[in-house]
Amino acid sequence: NLGVIYLVENDLRSAMELFKKGLALKSSYRFAKTNLGSIYTKYGDFERGVSFLEDAYGATRLDQSRGNAEALAIVNNYGVASLGVGENDKAKMIFEKIASSGVRNPIPLLNYAIILVEVLKQKKDAARIISKLKFMSNDREILRKVQELEKKLE
Repeated sequence: NLGVIYLVENDLRSAMELFKKGLALKSSYRFAKTNLGSIYTKYGDFERGVSFLEDAYGATRLDQSRGNAEALAIVNNYGVASLGVGENDKAKMIFEKIASSGVRNPIPLLNYAIILVEVLKQKKDAARIISKLKFMSNDREILRKVQELEKKLE
């Protein structure tokens, strides 16, 4: 919990140190793995991030299908990290599961649309996800990104 407080205070070094200590005490501690993996992914160290997030992903599959926000964040980060290490098919599968689960969280769907448009060049699937996103969010930044993706489909 202290590691989370350090995260909120933007003291990443202290937070990471505490998460690593937590894992040294209990190697299966999901929250430490999740937080470490998310930090690594956020700062572009996908290789480190993906290994921590892969373990956390396996433990959250049921929660993800129920729309649990924390589980969705883990799955989203795992998909991004997978893409970052070149596992495009795995990333697509991860985001595809989110999209097919009926979850109404625009962040993972936006990431899925980005992968479909910019990486996999799958226009038909991208158009379907973009259509969902248009009606799912009122967030101006998300809608701006959706418009940019739509233009790339033309």
